Amino acid sequence: MKKIVLVAMAIMLFAIPVSATPYPMDMRISDDYRTLKKVYEFEYGADDVDIPTSSFSLNGYKYSFVDFIREDVKEEQKYWAIEPVEFYSKTSDINSILAQLDKEITVNYDNGFGGVIPLNLTSINVKSLGTGTSTKNVSQTRTYPNLASADMTNIPKTDGNLTLTNVQWQSDNTQTVDHYALTDRYSCVATYSGTSTTSYSKGYTVYADYQGELRQDVATKVRWTAMYSGQKQFNYWWLSLGAIPIAGVACYLIPKPKKKGRKKNEENYLD
Repeated sequence: MKKIVLVAMAIMLFAIPVSATPYPMDMRISDDYRTLKKVYEFEYGADDVDIPTSSFSLNGYKYSFVDFIREDVKEEQKYWAIEPVEFYSKTSDINSILAQLDKEITVNYDNGFGGVIPLNLTSINVKSLGTGTSTKNVSQTRTYPNLASADMTNIPKTDGNLTLTNVQWQSDNTQTVDHYALTDRYSCVATYSGTSTTSYSKGYTVYADYQGELRQDVATKVRWTAMYSGQKQFNYWWLSLGAIPIAGVACYLIPKPKKKGRKKNEENYLD
């Protein structure tokens, strides 16, 4: 049972996620070693980062955390913008069409890109909307002068597609007979009427594109700079080196105590 509990605890321990400590991409030390900077870079939007701020020693200095500096790292990105336009024109004349188009337009997109893009002249395309017909009433008059009588026999009944619809007689000359003025020459004013059908253009649809490259600086990463202040550390290792010869000299100069009883023993041994 005890082994089972230990195995379960080990599994739980390894199952706990451990956040990796970020490693600085760069470390900068001032010439006087008083200031040290650790630079970290993360994907843009990673503001909740766990950057270590504990003190540490390096090159005989102890560095203590002071503050963070955050800045966005931007990169230039490009976007090819195409803005189509379509409008009606009564004529297909290119000069008339160009007069209806701006040379450039200002655009702004939801992706953050914006600016001015020019008209692409090669993109202009004109398509006919076809033709139509129109019918209208028309009339015209004809005058036939110097007629001997007001006789319809010699008056044409049609004039092209028009039909004779009205006649008026006028006196061109008179002759006096028995004290009466009698007309001996006539003019005929004939009116011809009918309809005329003509064809016409319904107009044109003009297609064109405004095209151009837009650029903008986009934040792709966030840079954190950890600032540290350094203080010179005092080392005592040289004292330990100097203590060795000093101890040796001291041992040499201090007299050793004499051992008593040895001489007497030696005398007894000689006897």
